[in-house]
Order: sequence, then C-alpha cells, then structure tokens
Amino acid sequence: MRGVIGKTDTEGPSGLEACKTGSDIEQKTNLETGRISWTEIQPHFARGTMVLIDSDLDLVKIAAAFIRDDSEMIETLLDENRVRKPSIEDAKRWLTADMEFWAVVVAPWVLVQETSSL
Repeated sequence: MRGVIGKTDTEGPSGLEACKTGSDIEQKTNLETGRISWTEIQPHFARGTMVLIDSDLDLVKIAAAFIRDDSEMIETLLDENRVRKPSIEDAKRWLTADMEFWAVVVAPWVLVQETSSL
C-alpha cells in the first residue's frame, strides 16, 4: 500500500497477528499500547517506520486494521491524510513541545498518536 503500510514476504505472524478474532486483536493491541516521549520515538521517525494516526481516530482500531491488513480501510485513511508518515515540520513541532504520544508497534511500523493538541 504505497510503501507506507504492508507486510514483507519474510514476516511471520506476530503475537498480534496470530489472534483469531477482531476483538482478540483489539484486546491484545490495547494491552501493548503505551505512552512514549518524542525523544524515545525519534529514532523510529529517523528510520521512516513511524506512522502518525489522527487524534480523532481510535489508535487500537487502526492498529488492528494494520494487523488484519485491511487495505481498503487503510487506503481510505491514507487518501484522507488521517494516517500518514510524519513530516519534518511535525518533528520540529514535537521537539519544541516535548510531545508525548500513545504508541503501539505493528511490525515493521510504530503507530503513534499525539496525546494532546498543540
């Protein structure tokens, strides 16, 4: 999906991907979601593995869509720019604000959501 989302051929199922139902995936994802500072998440931004989720979306539901490889939903959100790679301008703003995020890893991606508006 436009190089932002997707699984590589070498990836096997993770613990999240091995869940059987949507609610199982969401429960496990919720348990693996946590707060992280910009300083801690910055290396993921530098590697290009950080994906920003709009604050009005449910991070757990979006992560579950990534895990299920729900390309239709993710493509729609990408087209609407509600799921995107963060920009250099975002990074500068976060550094200045010492931003904190909610984050969850859906390998190879780190999905993040701002904890408050700037």
